[in-house]
Amino acid sequence: MKVHEYQAKELLALYGVPVERGVTIKARNEIEAALDRLGPMSRYAVKAQVHVGGRGLGRFVDGLEGGGVQLVSDREEVIRLVNRMLGNHLVTKQSGPGGAPVTAVWVAEVIDPLVAQFYVSILLDRKAQRPVMLVSREGGGEIEDLAEKCPEKILREHIHPTFGLEEFQIRKLAFRLGLKEGALMEGFSATLRGMWRILWEKDASLVEINPLVLTAAGRLVAIDGKINFEDNGLFRNEDVRALRDIAQEDPKEVRASQFGLTYVALDGIAACLTNGAGMAMATMDMLNSCGVRPANFLDLGDNSPVEAIREAFRILLSDSHVECLVVNIFGGAMRGTMVAEGILNALAGEKLAKPLVVRMEGAEAEEGRNMLREAIPQAHFAKNLRSLGEMVREATKC
Repeated sequence: MKVHEYQAKELLALYGVPVERGVTIKARNEIEAALDRLGPMSRYAVKAQVHVGGRGLGRFVDGLEGGGVQLVSDREEVIRLVNRMLGNHLVTKQSGPGGAPVTAVWVAEVIDPLVAQFYVSILLDRKAQRPVMLVSREGGGEIEDLAEKCPEKILREHIHPTFGLEEFQIRKLAFRLGLKEGALMEGFSATLRGMWRILWEKDASLVEINPLVLTAAGRLVAIDGKINFEDNGLFRNEDVRALRDIAQEDPKEVRASQFGLTYVALDGIAACLTNGAGMAMATMDMLNSCGVRPANFLDLGDNSPVEAIREAFRILLSDSHVECLVVNIFGGAMRGTMVAEGILNALAGEKLAKPLVVRMEGAEAEEGRNMLREAIPQAHFAKNLRSLGEMVREATKC
């Protein structure tokens, strides 16, 4: 689960990480009062709050110029920008063509001048099976490009899950960044310890500050923050779950989550209904190898009731980009007849207008295939994963 920048900063501040002064505005009638609380400033940063990156280079669908992050010196200009941003949609390289809805705007002080900018993050290194701290002297830019072109500029320190982030690791990174003086070392240490506590105590999968700036007054301040949380840990953190903004999520993903389905929307043309994460990944790999892009990842699991299967198939049918429907099921506790019943319930007697390719094995697979064959005469039935991919390629003319 992702949260907005302003929510990340509230959590960082709670854990002792210095952040710049700012206010969150969610409605137009809150603007004047919020700016009064913030007080007069020589320069303001006006930042649209969306769950996608690249805001500064983004564009608004209504033609508002300047991107999702703008620096202005006039209070009236702040009011104008906030009014235009709220309810608007911001299109970035990480969003779809329709953009992400702006549900809030963060207005903050512009800290100037800056002595240095750093990149700092903690995330899970799945290969090493432990968290890793990443830091760099080159904060504020595109860290992905830096990692690809100059990986040696990113310092890494793996964290033992038993002992946690240790003081010698903090000192090691601080020295390599040139933050070895007393006050700077203390500020850097407080920042890293706070980030580690958020990751560990709140089941976060990423805690990132980009940039962490060094001011002319000798203070370290987080002027941007990003935190992602592990969905499977939300039951332990009611306060984190309350931060969810479903307006930022794909409606199909929200709908799937209400039925306990694991669904991720993609940009392909073949919609997939599978059970088991391994089966889902194998299906997607096979489709890609046959030149067909998957439209989604969807894992029914092995305990989904007929109602959830019905809703899953309805979600696939609702995607206007889909040209072919793919069912790849190995029946166990969830039998083939249950899957067939869910699919037929989703159709509700209506004729399926798109090609359907089915591979079904395991418990009651033959019965399930017969149910689909009788109700959907144009359905294709594959004997193995390879023939499934080839049938989908033929059906989509890829």
